[in-house]
Amino acid sequence: MEEKEFYRQLSQFKRLLVEEKQALIKNENQKVADLLPQKEKYLPSLQNYAGPLGEQTKLLLREIKELQETNLLLTKQALSFGENLMKSIRTNLKADQANVYQDQKRKNPYQQRPTNSYIIDSQA
Repeated sequence: MEEKEFYRQLSQFKRLLVEEKQALIKNENQKVADLLPQKEKYLPSLQNYAGPLGEQTKLLLREIKELQETNLLLTKQALSFGENLMKSIRTNLKADQANVYQDQKRKNPYQQRPTNSYIIDSQA
């Protein structure tokens, strides 16, 4: 493969990375998943290129590396947010369950709860 063809494939790969970045920012998980197979198509040809690299190609490779790092950080951030959300939900559920069971154990089960009947009586 010539450098011109390699540069063209790099440009197309970069376009996919930019789309992936936008999908990650907008939290469009399905679009990110759909882009993955498209990205994988480029890997064999990009890994096997052993020809010369011009300045434009080197610059494009640096841009691709930066985009990949950004996308990785966005992915980690999304995963971390999801994990923290789930921890918070679990903690709140455990606290609610503990309060419900503790209140039931402490109170006399035969004790009547106060009603708001005085409101009805006072209006009558």
